[in-house]
Amino acid sequence: MGMYTMTRLIGRRMAARREGTIVNVSSLMGKVAAPTMASYSATKFGIVGFTQALRGELARENIRVIALLPSLTDTDMARGLQLFRWVLPMTPQQVAKVLVSKLEKNSSEILVGWQSHLAVWCQRFFPSLLEKVLRIAAPLSRSKGFGERENRQQATEKDFRE
Repeated sequence: MGMYTMTRLIGRRMAARREGTIVNVSSLMGKVAAPTMASYSATKFGIVGFTQALRGELARENIRVIALLPSLTDTDMARGLQLFRWVLPMTPQQVAKVLVSKLEKNSSEILVGWQSHLAVWCQRFFPSLLEKVLRIAAPLSRSKGFGERENRQQATEKDFRE
């Protein structure tokens, strides 16, 4: 509800000025769902859908609405998680640099990193292949089911120790 509330408040001010740009931060997981990430993916898909709908609603007010979709970013939140095999974390500086460069190009969705572009391309043209690769790359075994619990538990334990 925080993103919705803030966007509504800021959007009203921008509409009164008849200009502005809103960038909603989602994730690659808002385009490509992965094993062990069901809840996270659901919230990120929600942000992408909200952003797409809002883009249409605010276009007549001359307000751009953009979804930023970074892949794994080296942040405090990510440091406590088991990572997917072959995923290379990006730095926050890399994400920011891509955001600034794409803002100038009038993009409606900004994918960050070559792995994001590859994953979305595979999702579109070879979804079953991507699904198999994601299952192999997932940090937890398939037998665990709803494996997010282990990732969440590890992050919580790490926070507790610190």
